[in-house]
Amino acid sequence: MSIAFTEKLFNNRELVTLDLSDDGSGTAYEYVMIPGTGSEADYAGLDVEGKIVVVSRGTIPFADKQTVAQQQGAVACVVYNNEGGSLNMDLSASTATIPCVSISQTAGQRIAAQGSHRCRGNLPENFHLSR
Repeated sequence: MSIAFTEKLFNNRELVTLDLSDDGSGTAYEYVMIPGTGSEADYAGLDVEGKIVVVSRGTIPFADKQTVAQQQGAVACVVYNNEGGSLNMDLSASTATIPCVSISQTAGQRIAAQGSHRCRGNLPENFHLSR
């Protein structure tokens, strides 16, 4: 499944920097759906070290979602909208450097339906998921 995402650069690296392959074909990472909205408490009992986390919009600022994800050891943070429409994510207050992108509510629901598997973040305009 291919999911389009939006990325704005502040202190964060681009998602494309996760591709460590020599040929640009992409590097597979596990991803973890974070329950709640990405607060520190939402990570209790979850192993996200070296993985991409997927969190819902809501409750806490986007910068906090990214910062907590980085503190927990995630390599990237994907924020999905909790309502229809586009998401204008502002990370200007964040000092975290991991890639952080936003996706639509529908895309977030599609990822959630898959559970936690593997994804490939290799192109700036696509977020490829595979089992």
